[in-house]
Amino acid sequence: MMLQFSKADPKEKQGKVMGETGGIFGAAWAQNVLSFSTFMKFGILAVAVLGMMMFAGMQLLKIYYIRNKK
Repeated sequence: MMLQFSKADPKEKQGKVMGETGGIFGAAWAQNVLSFSTFMKFGILAVAVLGMMMFAGMQLLKIYYIRNKK
């Protein structure tokens, strides 16, 4: 995915795009740890539901990307 993002920009900006994408991935990992550890106090079922919600959101983004790709 990062390769596709970087290919969309001119060569002189590809490194910046890859760096920003890495920062976004890092923030997503931190959010993942914080949200799952918070939901663990409610039990494993709450974590499973949160994971399913994240997966559903990912699928919706994929559908949006495919439909709007031109």
